[in-house]
Amino acid sequence: MVEIRKREQRDVLWVLRCLAAVFVAAFVFGAQAFAAPMYSVMSDGSVTLVDSEVPELPGGAPQPDRSLDAGAITFNITYDDPLDAGFNDPTYGADRKARLEAVLTYVGEILGELGTLDVLVYASNYSGTGRMVIAGTDYNSTSGWQNGNIYERLRTGEKPRPGFAELRMKVNWGFNWYVGSGQPAPDEYDLFSVLLREITRALGVTTLANSDGSSSIGTSAYSVWDSFLETGTGVPLFVENEGTPTFSPDATQADLTGARDGVVF
Repeated sequence: MVEIRKREQRDVLWVLRCLAAVFVAAFVFGAQAFAAPMYSVMSDGSVTLVDSEVPELPGGAPQPDRSLDAGAITFNITYDDPLDAGFNDPTYGADRKARLEAVLTYVGEILGELGTLDVLVYASNYSGTGRMVIAGTDYNSTSGWQNGNIYERLRTGEKPRPGFAELRMKVNWGFNWYVGSGQPAPDEYDLFSVLLREITRALGVTTLANSDGSSSIGTSAYSVWDSFLETGTGVPLFVENEGTPTFSPDATQADLTGARDGVVF
């Protein structure tokens, strides 16, 4: 469990490569129109059609509990927890918020992008089972290589969808968390490391493909990250056919789970 933190904090280059692949190379694919339905894609693999008529932020506009300047990015953070629980817990809340802000600061400094992002932290879970943290953003289902709304807002400087957060997350406090900045005990899960991993996925280091290679949000709509994936033997998993992304005819479903020396980028 301690290794969760050691591995992810030590391997800063891994995060840099992931984020650079999405936020730098994504400029090649350009802006995406938002006429098609939008889907919320979370790091646990859940995909939900977004009801654009029901804003999720208070009053339909950003009214953050905290505005955090992190590098060149301002994160407007809204907490859905009641005043006595989760990130608002009177005993642990301050330390939990400090860890989240430390992760966002780290991410903001790495990205080096100028802009603002709205962050919604859903009401906490306490089950102690399932995913420890989930995070995600919205994706346009138009055919093409999709960047996600975090990228779109940072690139254009405009909110893709007024009344909705670009970054969403939820924490399960039923696990034995370490919320300090030092070394967690062997039986503790480091909050910083797990938040970093899931937020990185929300930034775009995620697939929009089903287990059979089809798109999870619409016909031929895949993530920019998908465009970089290939087998360990160098076979691309997703390619363009007359300008349209598709599952590669040279790949198999088994390749998606590493049948040919893994999946790399």
